[in-house]
Amino acid sequence: MKFPKLTCALALTTALVAPALVVPSISLAADTATAATQTASEKGAKIDHHLAKLKENLKITASQEAAWGAYSSSVKKQMLAFKEHRHMMREQGKSLTAVERMDDQVKFHEQQLANLKDTQSALKTLYGQLTPAQQKVFNDSVKFHHKKK
Repeated sequence: MKFPKLTCALALTTALVAPALVVPSISLAADTATAATQTASEKGAKIDHHLAKLKENLKITASQEAAWGAYSSSVKKQMLAFKEHRHMMREQGKSLTAVERMDDQVKFHEQQLANLKDTQSALKTLYGQLTPAQQKVFNDSVKFHHKKK
């Protein structure tokens, strides 16, 4: 039976994906009112800002640029998808039935798990190219947990 496997995958994705890719100890999440009114370009700009700060702190070299580009692109794609889905659910979620909401959540988390695996691959490539000093900065800067409110 595949249900326990899917449940574990959804739990893992939920635990890791959303604010998992918080950069330089600064949450990408805004307060609810602000997040709901931000445009996609504003959300993208905020993510770009945090990624730029991390890149600056890491002191990415020219030889690391391609790996950084793949990682940052993957992170941005994942975070934008999460924010867009959250916004859509705020707007349209109330009009969906419980079954439709669950179907939507399963579909969304399956896609997020695929995105997370892409990010994991990009991270491993980047991390393998970082010096020990850069790895320490990265380890200290990127937190893989939910921000407590």
